[in-house]
Amino acid sequence: MDVLRTITGARAISGGLTHDFRKSGRLSVFLHRTQSLSTVKDLLAKETWIDLAKVEFRFVDGFAGEKYLIEIEATALAG
Repeated sequence: MDVLRTITGARAISGGLTHDFRKSGRLSVFLHRTQSLSTVKDLLAKETWIDLAKVEFRFVDGFAGEKYLIEIEATALAG
């Protein structure tokens, strides 16, 4: 997923590769309700830096850009 590559790149720039995102980070996933949540969870589970227990999943009816079916927001918390 392109969005995960973008988040990984941002983590590298901010020094997040040496910081354990699983302990102090959160992902919010907004998924178009026509899509499969289990598919997204399977893809996220392959990433070692993601703790699925800390991922917030929400179904939405649409986004500002009609071509998008998913939005993922990453939040790093100081700690």
